[in-house]
Order: sequence, then structure tokens, then C-alpha cells
Amino acid sequence: MNEVYPEEAEILRLLGEGLSARAVAERFRLRVSRVQQIRAKATAAAESRRRIEAAQSEMRAANDIERRWPVETVVTALDLGTRMSNCLERCLCEGGRTEASLRAVMDLLLPAAESPPNGMANHPGKPQCTRQGMGRKTYFLLMDALCLMDAGEAFRLEWTARCYGAVEQHWGPNGLLRCAACWAALHGLRAPPVRLLQPR
Repeated sequence: MNEVYPEEAEILRLLGEGLSARAVAERFRLRVSRVQQIRAKATAAAESRRRIEAAQSEMRAANDIERRWPVETVVTALDLGTRMSNCLERCLCEGGRTEASLRAVMDLLLPAAESPPNGMANHPGKPQCTRQGMGRKTYFLLMDALCLMDAGEAFRLEWTARCYGAVEQHWGPNGLLRCAACWAALHGLRAPPVRLLQPR
């Protein structure tokens, strides 16, 4: 997310009302190039939001976690920063793949075991991404992104089920999963509090 500070918001409002970049720069005692930079940043952020919403809307309409999407579309829908986007793309494109399903993304972070204990339908196994060099901070942020993503009812039900399953089992005393997404699912939230995303 690109944060817009109050001064920047006022600058954008004035530009939107038709003031020139030079007039706005003089009012705020800024260089004209700085005002142009703020306008360019806002334009880029708006375009990014449009692409994210378009990708999520397409996934909601399909409502199919098995459908394969271009990796670029999947990464766009998750609304990630550049570094995390690159990390996820590397994982999803392993072996020369160019497409990925929502199930594949879930499997990467919070996979379902083949033989779940106690009849649980989606008990987690060991995440593939931890075997591919993904760090703790990136892992937690990606878990958070999946909690926030609005990709349709089929995705929401499957992801929530996996979060419930994750409450029953963690990966060792120093495992990566520490009830971030699971806590959110159990408490009916779209995303866990930031403090729960930090390794313990």
C-alpha cells in the first residue's frame, strides 16, 4: 500500500482542481520536480490499485481454486510489494511454470496433508516455501496477504479451513507458523493483528 500524507493529499487536491505544478510548488515552498513526483506517485498507485481490483474481480467471478492463472495475475491479486512479489514469483515459477492456481498458492504457504488426523479435512503439512529459501518475515507477510485477498467464496472457504487445521498442528518448537492466519480465521477477521505476524 502506498501511504498518502496529508500534505501530499492537499497537493493532489489542488492539482486536481487545475492548479499548475508551479503554482502548487510555490504555495508549499517545494521544487516543481517534487510536485511532479508526488503526482506521478499517485498516478502509479491508482493504476496499481486498478490492476489489483481487476485481478481479484476476475478471480471472484471464476470462483474456482483449481483454475490456472498467469503467475503475474496471481501475484498482482495479492497486492504485494516488489520484493515479496519477486520472491513469490520465483516459488511459483519453479520448474519453468508460467501459470498457477489459487490452490497452488495455498499449498505453497499452508498445504493440506493427505491423511488429516481426527477427520479434519484440511490439516496442514510442511510449507513448500520454507524449503525454497523464503525467510520468516516474507512468509508471515504472504500469509497476511492471503487473509486479506478477496478472491471468491471457494477460496475463502478453503483458506479458512486450512487456517482452522493449522491450529491443531505447528511445525516443531521453532516452526514458522505461529497462529497468524489461524488466529484471524478463528476470530472472524480478514487479517491478524500485526503483533501476531512476528516470530516468537
